Amino acid sequence: MAISAAFLVGLGFEPFQAALLCLIANTAPVAWGAIGTPILTLSTVTGLDGDRLVTREEPALPSLNERLRDDYIADCQRGVDRWNRVIKEHGIDFQLRLPHRAFQRAIGLFADVRVSPEGRVLSQAEWEAKKHEWLPTEEDQAWVESLMRPETEPGKFASWIAPPPRGVNGQPLDFEYVRLA
Repeated sequence: MAISAAFLVGLGFEPFQAALLCLIANTAPVAWGAIGTPILTLSTVTGLDGDRLVTREEPALPSLNERLRDDYIADCQRGVDRWNRVIKEHGIDFQLRLPHRAFQRAIGLFADVRVSPEGRVLSQAEWEAKKHEWLPTEEDQAWVESLMRPETEPGKFASWIAPPPRGVNGQPLDFEYVRLA
């Protein structure tokens, strides 16, 4: 377990996240006779009960997923907070904010639920009426795709990437890192 956790930390996981993941994963070989049997935890996860968002005790894997999602959301919030400080320092009356964790989910507990960015559960009709205020339109998608043009010439960068001050390991920017056939 210690080696696996060290690898995860090396890959960028926070130490707590790495230890938690390894401890939960380590329960399967210990309880080899019960592999596949959900292990209930003392933690709670957010779920849907009818049209209300509630917290409840869940099996280990959904709890682990939600615990890691909590860490991801907290990390995203720190980034949003930093940007909001910059925006405020420039005298702009605007704040960025993260949407609710159930907003626009394609998989998991909220895959079949329509939730506003503020966390209100919506009917399908309400979702259809408001989704274009919250999500990119087809025109937005086309514009972003128009920006994403590859650049393969050494020393040149795609228009959507800021050139670095120097290359990897001090190499010049036009160093041929990859030879394209």
